[in-house]
Amino acid sequence: MKNKKFLVFRDLSTSGQWLYLYARSKEDIERRFPEFYLFDVPPKRFDAQAAQTIENNPDIFIFDIDNLHGLLKDYVENRQKDNYLYQHPDKKRPFVDEI
Repeated sequence: MKNKKFLVFRDLSTSGQWLYLYARSKEDIERRFPEFYLFDVPPKRFDAQAAQTIENNPDIFIFDIDNLHGLLKDYVENRQKDNYLYQHPDKKRPFVDEI
């Protein structure tokens, strides 16, 4: 099965990161990254400039979840397994689409 591209947002409390993740399914991402916000439809906040930033910096913002590299690989390797949001993704704050 070919991987599909999904838009996700990684909340960093005071800011965040938009990423494209390639995965077989939405469930693969939700299982591996329960603390991320996953979008079926891009929110208003995700504009053409954000998309262009991702496309212009694939090494930083585009990842295959089966072959992680760079910053996301470091994040996963150093993510605390006792991290509250990782353990309780249902407790993450609602995504607010401010624009």
